[in-house]
Amino acid sequence: MNSQKGIELTPEQINKIREYVQTNLKSFYFYPNTNLKYRIEKDGRIVCFSPLTGRMSVLNPTMAFIYLCLKETPGLEFYKIVENIVENFNAESQRIEKEIQNAIIWLFVNGYINIKNNNTQMSFIQLVQKYLEG
Repeated sequence: MNSQKGIELTPEQINKIREYVQTNLKSFYFYPNTNLKYRIEKDGRIVCFSPLTGRMSVLNPTMAFIYLCLKETPGLEFYKIVENIVENFNAESQRIEKEIQNAIIWLFVNGYINIKNNNTQMSFIQLVQKYLEG
């Protein structure tokens, strides 16, 4: 249901979209939102304005690292993001994979990154609109 304030979703619709993203996460290619204006802090965080709300936002060092990896090399796959984090943070991939999955989903849902699947790049809002149409 569309309203002037935005897109309204039922909890069931939200769960179906979440399931779709979680199920297909490893087959997506990820791209940064190139309109993001940000500042990198000395501790690795990114201070920016939220792409969706316009409010001040802070990305923790892991999310900042993911965003900057995608800015440097757009179109990375999930496994490549994990590999980059393992190399740079000396972490075990099996231990942090779920954490990285959650971080990527958060970045996507909040407009910091986009996905590409079947040659179509889209933001979370575009995915929701596509879901509602079909």
